[in-house]
Order: sequence, then structure tokens, then C-alpha cells
Amino acid sequence: MRITEKIRGALSNFKSTSSFTLKEQLGFASGLFGEDMMIDMVGTFMLVFLTDYVGIELAALSIITLLTNALGLINDPIAGVVVEKTHSKLGRARPYLLFAPFPLAISSILLFVIPDLSYNGRLVYVFIFYFIYAMGYTFYDLSVMSVAARINLSPKDRKKFFSMGELAATLGSMLPGFILPILISMVKNDASITNQFKAQTNVYFICAVVFSVVATVMMIIPFFTLKEKNLDLSSIREKVKIKPSAILKNKPLMLAFVTNIIESFRQASIGLLAYFYLHTLNNFALGSIFSIFSGILAYIGIALVPWFGKRFSTKALLIGGYLYMVFWFIIFLIVGYNNLIFVGAILAIAGAPSGLLRAARRFYVVDSIDYMEWKTGERSEGMVMALNSLSWKMRKALKEPLLTLGLVIIGYQIATNGREAVQTEAVKKGIFYLMIFTTLIGSLGSVILFMFDDFTGKKKERILAELKARKESLLPITDTEGEKPI
Repeated sequence: MRITEKIRGALSNFKSTSSFTLKEQLGFASGLFGEDMMIDMVGTFMLVFLTDYVGIELAALSIITLLTNALGLINDPIAGVVVEKTHSKLGRARPYLLFAPFPLAISSILLFVIPDLSYNGRLVYVFIFYFIYAMGYTFYDLSVMSVAARINLSPKDRKKFFSMGELAATLGSMLPGFILPILISMVKNDASITNQFKAQTNVYFICAVVFSVVATVMMIIPFFTLKEKNLDLSSIREKVKIKPSAILKNKPLMLAFVTNIIESFRQASIGLLAYFYLHTLNNFALGSIFSIFSGILAYIGIALVPWFGKRFSTKALLIGGYLYMVFWFIIFLIVGYNNLIFVGAILAIAGAPSGLLRAARRFYVVDSIDYMEWKTGERSEGMVMALNSLSWKMRKALKEPLLTLGLVIIGYQIATNGREAVQTEAVKKGIFYLMIFTTLIGSLGSVILFMFDDFTGKKKERILAELKARKESLLPITDTEGEKPI
């Protein structure tokens, strides 16, 4: 079968099924599109803006991001409990789909403003609005994933549902990285602009406003298209409070949790791309050009998720995707970055499975809800998604300090007195090596841990069959493998 036929067949899966409607699928996809657009704007360019324009010291920036995200770790389990305890006509998680986008958007815009404050005042300013940004992201991501988990009950359809969402999320995340570098390069090449520093900061601010407004509209759409179903899914008769031991016995969730934290190294590498294009290659617009090809390959990978999902387990998709990246980054390390055509090709090819990995991670976590119910008799989408959100927050909490620490080690210079700093050749090479080795550490670490997953194949089929039988007959939970449930 030709590759185009495979892609066409995969795309044909994105339609209404017995588990969800096309309206629900498109609503979910629009939410992820907006969320990832806003997250990418901040995640990709905030550090560059704060170091190269606001002039925040790298050490101070590391402390701010670490402290903010550490406080955010407390927010995640609280948010999970709040969602679980919410009882309204709108549902449990659904109300937050309407309210969470606004603080997220406002803080995203204000993070790209240079406040007329003292240096310490700027530190406090960044801390406050970055914390609000993190809070908004937590509530929205947890809510949209919880609603999706309650809508889609069929394990067979999960790959289809989340793949469509990942297609939209990938497009949303591509737009800031494609548009902003082109605009910055246009400003830099315009000899008529006398105040380059001011003009470039205006580009960042305008992009933040436009992307945040569009993202907010898209993120609100799921509130109107998604309806929570099956709010009481536990296979036991009485609802019980989720115990920590129930979470700890959820092996797939624990693996997803730990590997997501290890992913902080690979995410730091992605964050270094802006510095790589801007300083090492000295051509910010190349990032936009290269993102077109990487985006096309990422889309092909996401479109093929349903096709791959029928032939490979989620575990195999995750391990295979990471090993694929390892192979190409080793080639990148050997060949170097002197040939721009090679750089574009290698980054595009190496990033092809990125969307597939994100989609696989999403339905891997959703599948873990079934495993926890089978293992413990307790089921809570809210708590599972809260723990998953917590792992993403921990990943983010480590990503930015890792990135800034790496920049400190290689001697990166920040902006001073309203002027961009000039980086040495040693710093430019250091950015390249940081990008390579953080990718290798994050990818290989995840591969090793996912090899311990056994919720796959025949065992997974048997567990799902047992759960179905329990729900149909409401029989008492029994131990089938000598593993006593709680």
C-alpha cells in the first residue's frame, strides 16, 4: 500500500463513531489547537524575550521558573480535587473550559511586556504573571482531558479521538514558531528602522496579543460542543475516596508520570531551538522555514496513528518514536551544523514522530484509568488527569531551569541597557551540544522505563474484558493473578 493511501485511510477514521460524535471530536480538537498555540508562544519565546530583551539574569530566571512551577505542583492535586468535587448542571470539569482560558490569555500577553519598573520590580512582575499563566494552564488542560476521558469509553476509538486532537494541537503549536521568527527577521533587515530593540519587542507583544485572542476563542469552543457522560464509572457499588495506594498501584500511570519528568531534558532541547536559530545559525527566519517541513512530517506521523495503532501497542509506539529520534540526533552530532540544508532536513526528519508521541502519551494515560479500576476497583478520571497534569508541570518546572542552567554553563550573555548581547563562537557551539545531549538523555531515559510496561497485548485484552464483565454484572472484585486488590 502506498504511503498516500495509508494517510487517506487514516484520515477517514476521523468521523462519528458509537463512542463520540464528529461535533465532540472537532470541539476537543479546537480546544487543543488553542491551548497549544498559547503554550507554544510562551514556551518557545518567553525565555528568549526575558533574556535578550527584558534583561533578566539567567540565575534569577532559573529561580523564578523553578519557584513558580514548584508552587504550581501544589495547585495540580488541588485542581484535581476541585474538579472531582464540582457538581453542577454543566458537569464536573466542563465549567472550567469556559473560565480557565481568560487568565491564561491575559498572563500570556503580559509576559511579553517590558514593564517600566526597577530590576527587582521586573522580577516580581514576571513571577506573578507566570504563576497566573501556570494556574490557568493547569485548570484548562486537566478539564479538557477529563471531559474527553468521560466522553470516549471505547478503547478502540481512543486512538482515533486523540489523534484528531493531536493533529489540531500540532498545527496550533506550529503557528507562533513559524510566524514570529519571520517577522523578527523582517524587522532586523529593515534599514529604515532606527530603534531595532523597540521594534523587535513590539513584534513579540503583537504576536502575543493575536495568538492569545485566537487561542482563547478556540479554547472556549469545547465548552459548547462537549458534554460530560458517565460521571459515575466505577465498577463497584459505592463511591469511595481515591487513596494514594490506588494511584501508586496504577503502574502505567506511574511510568507515564516518571517518563514525563525525564522528558524535561528533551523539552529543554526544544526550548534551545530558538537560541540555536537566533545565535548559532544567526538566522531566526530559518526556524520558520524548517518548521514547515517538520510540521508536514509531524502531520503525516499523527495521521498514521490510527494505522499504527492497529498494528502496534502504545508501548511500541512510544519506544519506537524515541529510538527514532535518538538515531537521527546521533547523526546530527557526528555531521554538525555547517550545512544548512542538512540541518533543516535532520531537524525535520528527527521531529517527525513528535506528534505521534504526544498522541500516544495521551491515550496511554487514559488507558491507565482502566488499569487502575481493574487493579483497585476505584476509578477517577479527575485524579488521574490531575496526576498527569502534575507530571507535565514537573516536566516544565525542570525544563526551564535545565535550559537556563545550560546557558549559564556555556557563558550565555543577556541584554544590557536596552541592547542585545553578542554571543561568542564558544557559546554558539555550546548551544548546539546542549541541544543534542538533552535530547539523547530525555529520549533514552524514557525508552528504558517504558520497557517495564506490561499493560499491553493479551493481558490488556483480558483486563478490559474483566472490567466489562464487572460493569455488566456488578460482581464483587476478585483477584485473578494472585495480586490482591486494595
